[in-house]
Amino acid sequence: MFELLDALEADPRPARHPRPYTLGASLARWLEHVRIHCRPSSAKQAAYHVAHLERLLGASLNCAALRPRDIDQLIARRLAEGVSRSSINGTLRYLRAALRYAVEVGKLEEVPLRVKQLKVTRKRPHILADEEIVRLLRAVKPPLDLVVLLAADAGLRVGEIVTLQRRDVDLRANTLAVQVKPELDWSPKGAAERAVPLSPRLRQALEERLEQIGREPAALLLGGMTRFAVAGKLRRALEAAGLYVRWKTGAHALRRSWASRLSEVASVEVVRAAGGWEDYATVRRYVRAGDRAVAEGIAALARRRGDERRS
Repeated sequence: MFELLDALEADPRPARHPRPYTLGASLARWLEHVRIHCRPSSAKQAAYHVAHLERLLGASLNCAALRPRDIDQLIARRLAEGVSRSSINGTLRYLRAALRYAVEVGKLEEVPLRVKQLKVTRKRPHILADEEIVRLLRAVKPPLDLVVLLAADAGLRVGEIVTLQRRDVDLRANTLAVQVKPELDWSPKGAAERAVPLSPRLRQALEERLEQIGREPAALLLGGMTRFAVAGKLRRALEAAGLYVRWKTGAHALRRSWASRLSEVASVEVVRAAGGWEDYATVRRYVRAGDRAVAEGIAALARRRGDERRS
């Protein structure tokens, strides 16, 4: 593939008139690099942003001539299309990565400009209460009820849910395994394998589902449903239950709600390990201590200080 790109970029003209290195060529070479070194899901996401960059900036644009006004126009058009500032920042990150890679492989002498991120006000995490999750369960039908419980009671990501197989469920140990699946070309985020205990209602839902999918160990619990299909069905269920809030609710909000509830009774390390997060900084962005946990913590601190004064 790289040989083909080199041939397409070859300059038939004299050296004193070098052919400009275009944005299209830069993005194509970088995307091929991503497809080789990153997961398929990451490459798919990169291709999505590359398509928007080519559409808005133009594939024939000379990378060396890229200027801040070009970036401003891209941002203005995406905002006019109703795209969130966070999503636009994602596109800008991919542009920055492609330009840096062009320098790394010797196609550009330097990055032509600093690609600045938009300022985004951090939103308060949306936590669903227990009664809201019960309301959502009443609004869904199998197997979507299993999706809700896997996210709300086990803290699984959508990608982990749609790749679950029969062999991942161990009813004797009362656990669910999130593990690498080479046959599906899939691995957990950060390759963090883990075993998650089952809540009684999740166990019941899993037992019912296992009876429906047969005894083949590799059988997918959701029968091959894609993450996009899950997201669409879950959104409609949230809307039916009166719980949908744009940009805030979805499978990820269920996982975040699980982490928040768990943090009220367990340490940050337990939350990190159970949720498959790589570092504590990420956990702190997702969890929010409840009022009861805060009150208990302050009371414990007061008791400790009282003991110190008496000693």
